[in-house]
Amino acid sequence: MYTIPSTGGYHKKIYVPFQPMKGKMFQHKLTAATGFRLYQKDCEVRCKVWGSEEGFQVQNPFGDVSRVQGAAI
Repeated sequence: MYTIPSTGGYHKKIYVPFQPMKGKMFQHKLTAATGFRLYQKDCEVRCKVWGSEEGFQVQNPFGDVSRVQGAAI
């Protein structure tokens, strides 16, 4: 489990380094005591083949695209 600090309502990108994990399928769950928005453009997951010398690929698998009306969760 990882704790992501509140931004106090401000649009802010926070870097949270996760422990490396080897696997093929993962299920992620985000929970909060109050409502929150997750913006697809600002939520990055960097991944690569285990043991590979290649660089990481940036994926944006979570959230929604709207900054104007707010991201749907």
